[in-house]
Amino acid sequence: MSSLKGLAFAIAGMPAMRRLLPPRTAALTTVLYHGFFFAGEPRQRARDRLRRQLEWLSRSYRPLTLEQCQQALATGTVPPDALLVTADDAKVDLLEVHEEFAAFGVPLCVFVCAGWTAQASELSADDLLARTVAALEWQAGPDAVVSLGPEARPLSLGPASRSATIDALLAAPGYFVPHLEELLARLAQAGPTAGPRTICSWPELVSLKEKGVRFGSHSVSHIRLAAASQSRLRFEVAEAKRLIERKLAPCTAFAYPFGTEGTWNARTTTVVRASGASIAFLTHPGFATTGSELLHLPRFALPERAMPDAEYRGRVAGAGVALGALKARLALRRRGDLAAR
Repeated sequence: MSSLKGLAFAIAGMPAMRRLLPPRTAALTTVLYHGFFFAGEPRQRARDRLRRQLEWLSRSYRPLTLEQCQQALATGTVPPDALLVTADDAKVDLLEVHEEFAAFGVPLCVFVCAGWTAQASELSADDLLARTVAALEWQAGPDAVVSLGPEARPLSLGPASRSATIDALLAAPGYFVPHLEELLARLAQAGPTAGPRTICSWPELVSLKEKGVRFGSHSVSHIRLAAASQSRLRFEVAEAKRLIERKLAPCTAFAYPFGTEGTWNARTTTVVRASGASIAFLTHPGFATTGSELLHLPRFALPERAMPDAEYRGRVAGAGVALGALKARLALRRRGDLAAR
């Protein structure tokens, strides 16, 4: 076990401890994976673990497709033990494991970062702007200034100036778009050599779609949206939706990048709603019911490491909710004790 926290989840997942967890009611449990294979672990061992997880999910819950979840939440008809399994970022792991989900009858919904997928694909004019924004956002090279176009308009490269540079690009796309391939070449020269590809390309996602995988949006470049300018926020939400719908399928579900406190607010919710999203997910433990705010739905995020079966079951069954309630109760008691002194 990697930590005391992991041990607590494992204990909560034991059958004798189930009575301490939140009751199973007409609520939606949403599980979030990021990856399925971890460094230093044989792939067959990882596959076997995933199969045990999926066998338990199919036996203990009622797995739903994304569309079924949207319908159930919108109409107030969430069935008992409803389950949605999601994966963020569209990592290449999916190409090896999607058949396992199908074999156990567990539908899978993948939330796609459109700019990352564009970077993993052949160069295309259609997603060139998204590709460039993602490259600028995550460029790790030294600070530099490049001049583009006939007017030699300067753009600053590097981590310190990335937000202002992207805002400048989005403010004048008509000028900069014809020169984005040159900018990408400059970025490639300035940055470190890329490692193995980790994100699926558009054609790979199309192949997953043909095998029953559903898709939602995870923004263009995986930023903390609450900190973005208004123009950047609209671009991250609207452009990701446009590309996913053009390349894959209608897109009415959104998952906030990071999804933690401080990465969303009323302003981001307004933009997500205006994009046409009917549901949106955050990243905190909890169950969605017919009374839940549909653009602030919880998900049980799984740590990116191998987990014992008991810990996995504890996390999915709601141990995080129980532990959070216990921590809040202890904090209130501690404050009360301090006030009484």
